[in-house]
Amino acid sequence: MGALIGPNVPALSVCAWALGDTAACLPPLRALGFESVDLEPVALDDPQLVPTLERERLSPCCIAADHGLPLGCSLTGDEQARVMALAHLATVLRRWSAIGGRFAYVTPHAGVATTKELGDTLAQLAEWGSSVGVSVCVEHAPGQAVVTASGGLELVRAVGHPSLFLLIDIGHCIISGEDPGHAIARTGSLLGYVHLDDNDGVSDLHWKPLDGRLTEAMLKRVADALGDVRAGIALELSPRLPNPTAALREARELMLTLLTQAAKQ
Repeated sequence: MGALIGPNVPALSVCAWALGDTAACLPPLRALGFESVDLEPVALDDPQLVPTLERERLSPCCIAADHGLPLGCSLTGDEQARVMALAHLATVLRRWSAIGGRFAYVTPHAGVATTKELGDTLAQLAEWGSSVGVSVCVEHAPGQAVVTASGGLELVRAVGHPSLFLLIDIGHCIISGEDPGHAIARTGSLLGYVHLDDNDGVSDLHWKPLDGRLTEAMLKRVADALGDVRAGIALELSPRLPNPTAALREARELMLTLLTQAAKQ
């Protein structure tokens, strides 16, 4: 599913919100060597977004589709809240597809919807994504509707829609006590996307990989597992880091080294 930067080496995108949520953050990301970016829906309202993407030769990769959901919308709320959320997200997917976006993801918050209701909602979203050429992923997150990577995999399997995939967040795996490399390997072809970040094992801090509980051995297992799938991959670092630009540069170099080494094995 994901693009390649070389023989068997997955391309590496970046969540642009590490530096901002407008077109102004794109040139610095391109200068760091990134060729694709992940964005939030608010960026679609920036009239300079598409011209800047074209000028910087940056590809739109993945959108955090449910970031900034309007008041009253929820994928896990009552029926009215879910209908409103789907209507909003359908618009996001159409706009994202129109500028060449390939992936989208949602992180369902804890709510009143049953597992079946959430599954039906995700199936509808995946169907709309499929109609515009966007692969939809569901992200697991501690404290939310889908807590673990293993639980997310069960949900995606139960829904069974060919355009619904799992997004595995490495930092979230650390908090939930799951080995991220093993989680990626178990997910296989149902893996749609990966977020690379680190934390202290308690809070979702989005540190640079290896700055927290993530060990080099764990990260190597992640790189090795990614060699067997075709998922999108992005660095998701916090804008509150002391020097986000330096952190992105170091993280990119680290991950490309590990991914290249894994491809040579």
